[in-house]
Amino acid sequence: MVICAGLSLAGCKKNGLTPQSGYKQNKGIIVGYSARMCPEVWCGGLRITILNDTGPAGHYIAEQSLSQLGLSEQTALPVNVVLNWKLDTGQYKPIDLISISGIKITR
Repeated sequence: MVICAGLSLAGCKKNGLTPQSGYKQNKGIIVGYSARMCPEVWCGGLRITILNDTGPAGHYIAEQSLSQLGLSEQTALPVNVVLNWKLDTGQYKPIDLISISGIKITR
């Protein structure tokens, strides 16, 4: 019985998000919408600051919209979140582009 309780607690996450393989989990802030104007695919999206991140960008762009992330489009920004993310790398992609696999608003 004690073993079952221990295994149950060990598998729990406080915030309810489980990162997929290759994704990091951090607290962050969705600051607002990106105002980048250019003909490339990566323009636009959401500006996100990831807390305690030591990466080169300091802030990032996610191409997903609020509704694609499962959040209401009426969500007041900036908003604190916990997010599962990874760099969205590719030959022609900028260094600040990320992909988000899960997100949850925090207080």
